[in-house]
Amino acid sequence: MQSKVLRLGLAAVAVVTLLAGASMLMAQPYTFHGSLINPPIPASDFILTDQHGQRFRLSDQTGHVVLLFFGYTSCPDVCPTTLTKFKQVHAQLGARADRVRFVFITVDPERDTVERMRNYVGAFDPAFVGLTGSTAELEAVWRAYGVYREKGGEEGASGYAVDHSTRIYLVDAQGRLRLTHPFSETADDLAQDTGHLVEEDARAGTARPAEPQPVSIEGASPVATLGQLRVQSAWVRPGGVGNVTAAFLTIVNTGDQADALTSTQSEVAETVEIHATQMEGDVMRMRPIARLEVPAGGQVQAAPGGLHFMLIGLTRSLEVGERIPLVLHFERGGDVVVEAEVIAQ
Repeated sequence: MQSKVLRLGLAAVAVVTLLAGASMLMAQPYTFHGSLINPPIPASDFILTDQHGQRFRLSDQTGHVVLLFFGYTSCPDVCPTTLTKFKQVHAQLGARADRVRFVFITVDPERDTVERMRNYVGAFDPAFVGLTGSTAELEAVWRAYGVYREKGGEEGASGYAVDHSTRIYLVDAQGRLRLTHPFSETADDLAQDTGHLVEEDARAGTARPAEPQPVSIEGASPVATLGQLRVQSAWVRPGGVGNVTAAFLTIVNTGDQADALTSTQSEVAETVEIHATQMEGDVMRMRPIARLEVPAGGQVQAAPGGLHFMLIGLTRSLEVGERIPLVLHFERGGDVVVEAEVIAQ
């Protein structure tokens, strides 16, 4: 009898210990990946015009988590990279995405009309919100959120570039600015932080379900070789007629003499320019490059957030899965033709 009581007592202690451990695990606070604003502050309200010509007020989004990013439609690198990240976050959130607003605010009101915003944002997800307005309206929003924005001094075939800050702002369902994310943050980290804010609201009993969204599919491109030069891993983002997009690839020089890429052409664009994106803190600066050196025995990689080939004035729409030709003119090696696959990433 005494042994039985002892066993029951030990079992009870074990259960209590397990429950205590589980309670401690459940009590662990969530650690955000982004830069936390503590205490949270009310997000500055604004009214701008969306891609459908309707007035959009931030305070009307109470009950939704809002992701804000400032950019422009003629940006071929950082801005589409961020909106692609938004698309990945949307997919990862699944049913919770119905409680999130993904908002893209222009820093280029001179060119970003309602129609242009509709075509641009719609290419990523029709549910995303693209906002424009008068210069005065937008300047007030830029000031409120500490957005750096300045026209670049150099102009190419696409016109002027706009240097701008690249942070993503997260506003919670109560309309409070909770944290920011740098351009370098991954989609996974952004999705986790966004999901946590949604779940905070869900615990208050205000969440609504939604259908999960598909994830974009990645692909690969063929290799083009001419003498000592090899061009590989070529891909291009989708885009609409008259718009701007960007292509990325790797150039390998297997020889013992340096070469230089002097120009690029494509039948699907009026002009192709080589550009370099430079990040200075949270500010993106984009500059054209007239001559791209490829060292002997080395390689040059064009990738999102850095070097890219800017396709200006698309002569037709580029659809995911198709391949388009790029003609690269090298100083020593001559012309290399490579096919770039259209990929949504």
